[in-house]
Amino acid sequence: MYARSHIYLTEKITGSTNPLLLFGSLLPDFHQTSALPKRFDNRVVEFFNFLNKEYSALVPLAVGMTLHEFPIGVDRFTHQSYKKGNGYGFQFDGQLSEETKKVFDCDDQMAKLMNHFLVENAIEYKLVTEHPEINERLKQCFDGIDREKIVEALSKFYGSSISALNEEFDLYFHTTFDYDYGNYESMGKSWADTMKRVLGKTADPKEIARLIKLTSEIIEPSVDEFIQTCVEECKKDFGSEIKELGEEV
Repeated sequence: MYARSHIYLTEKITGSTNPLLLFGSLLPDFHQTSALPKRFDNRVVEFFNFLNKEYSALVPLAVGMTLHEFPIGVDRFTHQSYKKGNGYGFQFDGQLSEETKKVFDCDDQMAKLMNHFLVENAIEYKLVTEHPEINERLKQCFDGIDREKIVEALSKFYGSSISALNEEFDLYFHTTFDYDYGNYESMGKSWADTMKRVLGKTADPKEIARLIKLTSEIIEPSVDEFIQTCVEECKKDFGSEIKELGEEV
C-alpha cells in the first residue's frame, strides 16, 4: 500500500505516533532506485539487532518495518493472501484487466501487477478523503526523524552509498508530498511520473485517474472489512510475535 495507508494502519495497530516507528512502516517502499537491495526488509530481524547494538535510538525504525509486510505487516494481505484467496490487491483482475491493458498497453501479466497498484491507490484515496488528518501525521513523521542518522545506519548495514540513499529519500519525498492523494487527477499524474522513471513506461495520467476512480467504485463494498482485518490481524501478531525481537520493543 501507499504511504498514508501505512501511516494510518501502523498507528491503528500499535496505538503509537512515534515518528521513527511510523517512518519504519514506509521504509520498505524505498525502491525507486537501486540504493537498497531487493527485498531488503526481509532482513529486518538482523537490522533490528544491528540497531540495538549500534544505533539504539533508531530501534523503532526496525519495528515499524515489520508492520509493512515482512514478517507481520499489512501488505501480506494485499500481496499474498486474503480470506484464503489471492492477496486483496489481486482479487479484482476480472473486473479491471481489460481496461488496464488498454490504458497501459500491456499484456495480462503486467495488467495483473498494475491492477494491484490500482487497488492500493484506491485504498489510499479512501483513507485520505475519510481521514484527512493522515496528511498532517505523515508530515510530522518526516519532520520528527533524523534523516542523516537513518541514512548512516542504512548505509552501514546494507552497504549502500550515502548519496544513493539520499537520492532515494528525495524521490520518495517527491512522490509522497508533491501530489494530492485525495484527488484522482493528481494521483494519475503521480503514477505516470513514477512509472516513467521506474519502469520506463508511459500512460495518460487522465486515463490512470479514471482507472483509480473505477477501482474505488469496485472495491467499495469490501474495502472497509479489508482495512479492519488488516488492523485486527496485525494487532494480534504485533502483540504476540514482536517480542521475539527483544526487550527494547
